[in-house]
Amino acid sequence: MESILSPQRRSQIAAVLAERGGCVPLARRYAAECRGRFGVAEAELARNREGYAQDPLTEAALRFAHAALIAHGRLQPRDVRALRRCGADDADVAALVALAAHVAGEIIAANAGYGDGAAAGRSSARATSPPTTNSTSPAAEFASLDV
Repeated sequence: MESILSPQRRSQIAAVLAERGGCVPLARRYAAECRGRFGVAEAELARNREGYAQDPLTEAALRFAHAALIAHGRLQPRDVRALRRCGADDADVAALVALAAHVAGEIIAANAGYGDGAAAGRSSARATSPPTTNSTSPAAEFASLDV
């Protein structure tokens, strides 16, 4: 069986997750990919942001991935059943959870100023070159963070 996660569907889901995760630059990047690479209409992206889609499989996948993101992967049986009714199998469920985790990681990295700054819509020297720090160890630097 072929995966339900086509590259287009992945981008649509990632755009919605990034937006709902509060990372507008990342959401814009994924939305631009949807429009430019896959020809997804702005009206469809707007429906996706509301949790809807033209086809039932994309809608179920959007809702499932959003549930995975907000529940930190602790999904309810009803979430899985809704996805399975659209033809998803265990590999699809795992792939959607992995996609939600991946986008969550991108959001965290973008908000922390790490990772690929261009991917988050930033041009940051910190993201593209090694930090110019004193001899403070990463553990000491982490311990000094105000969290």
